[in-house]
Amino acid sequence: MSALRFAPHAFLAALCCAPLASAQEFLVSWKGHVEYNQITSGPLGAVAANDPVVISLRVDAANFVNSTSFPTRGYPAVPGTYSYQIGSVTLGLQSPYPAVPPPMLVLRNNDPAVDGFFLATNVDFPVAIPLNVNGIFGALKAYTTVTYGGTTLSSLDVASAVGTYDYTGLSVFGFAIQDGPFDPVGLIFDKLEITPYTPPNCGHSTYGAGASSVNTLVLNGVGTPKVGGLLRAVVPNAAPSGAFFAISAASSSLPIFGGVVLVDPTLLIVFQAAPTGPTGAGIAKAIPGDPSLAGLDLFVQAAGLEPLYAQGIALSNGLKSTICP
Repeated sequence: MSALRFAPHAFLAALCCAPLASAQEFLVSWKGHVEYNQITSGPLGAVAANDPVVISLRVDAANFVNSTSFPTRGYPAVPGTYSYQIGSVTLGLQSPYPAVPPPMLVLRNNDPAVDGFFLATNVDFPVAIPLNVNGIFGALKAYTTVTYGGTTLSSLDVASAVGTYDYTGLSVFGFAIQDGPFDPVGLIFDKLEITPYTPPNCGHSTYGAGASSVNTLVLNGVGTPKVGGLLRAVVPNAAPSGAFFAISAASSSLPIFGGVVLVDPTLLIVFQAAPTGPTGAGIAKAIPGDPSLAGLDLFVQAAGLEPLYAQGIALSNGLKSTICP
């Protein structure tokens, strides 16, 4: 994807953050449809019976909390991944988020003699998750739980729970949007899917080589540009005066300086490169630790003063850097 999901200058200016560590992640998709809707105003007013419902989030197999009272284990949602789609309406978490634990996928194994799942802010009980839409009694909340027979799960390990859970072996479900003590939106459970998360294609790729006789600097990416990591790029044959690097939210093909500018000049920020050897120059910019940045495309180009060219400017090829999880 080449379009930023939020203000491009805000992201580009924020290339500074501590790295994140993660183990294997899993995508959780809780699906159903609307049984009834008693809300007549606001974003949920247009939701109708039989509209589809999909709650999605990602969890990290290494990040969990065990209950001290019950055979349950909660896997908090990877920050920024919880989404509640109902009909054409997309809901998220209450903002600012209240002083309760983050939403989590909770597994129940032999609890007692039953297994199951719920999405909640509590590892012991299916305490509903606060959403970013208000009702009469404050924030509406997502209530979501299913119970199966006691042989459905073999353990509390989410990796062992990969699969699809529907009405086969289902004992009971609870699925609603709550407003205080009431359920103004009733939902029917269809299925729960837990699958290994496949990261988007990511990394560095070059483009625009030989775009003009002035585009002679050779720009390459270094390492893996990942969430919480570094965006690194180098030019081994930097111009004698060093080089400047432009990072943009989009590519371009703009004839200027006797060559071709390959990044969008309306969406860029410029950095002076640091020496990387006798003739080289490069940058290493920290990528914010926001998981929602995975899959985002950034476009990089280098330039330097070069008196041998008519307009005194040397340009590089372009570098497309897609951020990895």
